[in-house]
Amino acid sequence: MQQSGSETSSAAAPPEDAEVTLSLICQWAAVLFEHLQDKVALYNLNAETLYINPMLKAHLPAHWGGVADVVMHSFFWRYRETLEGVIKTGRPDSCLAHYTLGDKEVCDLVNFSPLRDADGMLMGVLAIGRQTDQRDFEEGVEIRRREQYQRAVLDNFPFIVWLKDKQSRFLSMNSAFSKMFGLQNADEMIGKTDFDIFPEAMAQGYVEDDKEVLASGNIKMLVEPIRKSDGEMHWAETYKSPVVIDGEVIGTVGFARDITAERRLEAEIIRRENEYSMLVQNLPLTIVRYDRECRRVFVNSYCAMRDSLQQQVSQVMGKSPVEYWSGNIINITAEDYQKRILNVMDSGEPDNLELVTQYGDEQLVHLVRIVPERSASGELIGAMTVASDVTENSRYRKRIEQLAYHDILTELPNRLLFNQQLQLLIEQVKTQTHGFCLLFIDLDNFKTINDTLGHSVGDKLLIEVSRRISQLLGKDDMLARMGGDEFAISLPHCLSRLDAALLAARIIDALNVPFEVSSIKFFVSASMGIAFYPEDSSHLDDLLKHADLAMYHAKRQGRNNFQFYNQELTVNAAERLLMENLLRQALAKGELQLYYQPIIELATGEMYGAEALLRWNSYDLGMVGPDKFIPIAEERGMIVEIGRWVLREGCRTAVAWNALRSQPYVLAINLSSRQFMQQDFLTMITNCLQETGCHPQWLKFEITESLLLHDSDHIRQTLEALHSIGIAIAIDDFGTGYSALGYLNKFPVSQVKIDRSFISDIATNTESALLVKAIIAMADSLGKDLVAEGVETAEQADLLSLLGCQYVQGYYYGRPMPLETFNLSLR
Repeated sequence: MQQSGSETSSAAAPPEDAEVTLSLICQWAAVLFEHLQDKVALYNLNAETLYINPMLKAHLPAHWGGVADVVMHSFFWRYRETLEGVIKTGRPDSCLAHYTLGDKEVCDLVNFSPLRDADGMLMGVLAIGRQTDQRDFEEGVEIRRREQYQRAVLDNFPFIVWLKDKQSRFLSMNSAFSKMFGLQNADEMIGKTDFDIFPEAMAQGYVEDDKEVLASGNIKMLVEPIRKSDGEMHWAETYKSPVVIDGEVIGTVGFARDITAERRLEAEIIRRENEYSMLVQNLPLTIVRYDRECRRVFVNSYCAMRDSLQQQVSQVMGKSPVEYWSGNIINITAEDYQKRILNVMDSGEPDNLELVTQYGDEQLVHLVRIVPERSASGELIGAMTVASDVTENSRYRKRIEQLAYHDILTELPNRLLFNQQLQLLIEQVKTQTHGFCLLFIDLDNFKTINDTLGHSVGDKLLIEVSRRISQLLGKDDMLARMGGDEFAISLPHCLSRLDAALLAARIIDALNVPFEVSSIKFFVSASMGIAFYPEDSSHLDDLLKHADLAMYHAKRQGRNNFQFYNQELTVNAAERLLMENLLRQALAKGELQLYYQPIIELATGEMYGAEALLRWNSYDLGMVGPDKFIPIAEERGMIVEIGRWVLREGCRTAVAWNALRSQPYVLAINLSSRQFMQQDFLTMITNCLQETGCHPQWLKFEITESLLLHDSDHIRQTLEALHSIGIAIAIDDFGTGYSALGYLNKFPVSQVKIDRSFISDIATNTESALLVKAIIAMADSLGKDLVAEGVETAEQADLLSLLGCQYVQGYYYGRPMPLETFNLSLR
């Protein structure tokens, strides 16, 4: 017999034992199958024929005779393939054998059964063929295939499915059912009821549902609890339907999906909605929602409890601000308020405003934020206003502004407010054909009065002087105390030297009338300097400087007089031109140098970073102070090129410092307004960062307050772009510029630097300490970091720490020094 190359089953018996047993089986087969009408063959594990009965032999070609390897005949379709499969898997199988016997076509269904010994080891295969109709066989195969498909569909269905008879006994279920209830095999439940796996009360409910469906013949849907195999309770959405065959209800079919997660989600949503509703209703905020027609559609309970609105909620709902408005609101009309809301709906951008309400002697201030409301699809559906009571903050802010912008002694505007208003005046007259006049006043020999009679008498005298001067001024004129015994006056309607001279003469005459303070008569004189915008200067700093120079010139002319500014009072024009020319060559000659001054974190005493300070060591002029050459660079536009150099050198220094540091140093670099106005400014910044490898977070740009006052789109966009890439913005020399406190929140400013002029006497002057305390409180309330400049003593540092200042800078911690020296201090 021919050998086969088929693999044998891993559970096959040893060859010698199998041969002995098969030999005995063959002997028995010769007896049992000798007269059987079916065709029988016996094979070993090599697919070799050991026995064929007479019926099979009769169907083999006559010339073969005897025991033949029938699987070699081509008319046994798929015979050998099926046989080898049974040997390999050890599982029974069948195939269809189709062949011709004489002129007759024969179709046999051959069943292959594995033969095993007493230990279950595979020994061989018994093949029994019986003549059948091919069509019946194929239909049977198709039925089994469809049954497999149906079973596969049910087993892969994500829901549990079951079939019951009319007595609620399970007939069938899918694998999801078995998995849900911990069954090893779905057949375990065949013939059983719900009482076999569920608690009695739960099972009884299921059976009652089955009876209802059987009785009504209708589908039933319900949500019911189910207990999984682990004992955990779940919720299921169940559908039960009668099964009808030939018009007769024979049972029920059901399927259920686990909706526990959805129920939990619904419960969570309801819980959160309740929490949100409680939060909104009880927040100490007034919340009102408006529809697209600006009608009120929601008013929270806190709002309803305010004032007399509790009884008027029904009148407010469904009405617009124009249709219902409180007469207590004094700073905006209903029309303007409604217009602001509609503008938010049209633009999609939030808006903020303050509402001031007056109730008798009490005035309340609310900060109102108007935001657009959108649906889940993003469609604009209305607007919402959220109002918070900021009355105390408003009062505190006004107090801070009073301290920051007014002289505590005379209650006149101080230098900060005067400079701010002067800058606004400059902006206004730029579009007009006329300018304005500026007067500087300094009391002569006032120091003698303080030294001889004490500061209390001197303070009273200053109050009286301010009153006399104020009585001579018009309603649009501004008198400010600049500090000490210095005053300044802006005269927006003074158009000629004659008008200025007449007013100056009246002031001198008024001050020459004796003052009586504390029963003491004083004779006071004053020296005055006068400058005109734009004839003498179109820049605020220069205009102030020129008026100041003219005032000192009046003192040199014998005091108790006034002088007009002229160019001879400034630096010699030739010297200025020389400095300008040398400065143009300084960068190319390598005369410019960056010095670095440490910035210290007060809480830890550790260095937080440093400020880069520009120095000019001229070969011709020697060391030139920045106060002399930087204004020239600004005026002549050289600051742009110098600024590029400063930025590049600063970036390189920051990279060198922070290359191996886990906590990087922040390098502060001063920027001029001219640099900001350059179209390629942002491109220059990003290119420099890329070229040097400097991280944006390692830099902080310091700008002056005056830059914010312009409030131009270009400046705003530039600052926002710097902030977006990670570069911090700081306001330098805070308190000496012109911006209002509100500008700090309009722009992405993260840090404020208090000017050294406020720090110098805080340890000895209570007013200075109070002012610095107010600035620190203001910065803290606005979420801004604070750096105090000009700290020179331990007393100043201790007081600043006590007041809550975060960072300090000054000679007490280190003077500005070249990079090499500074690096040595870091070791």
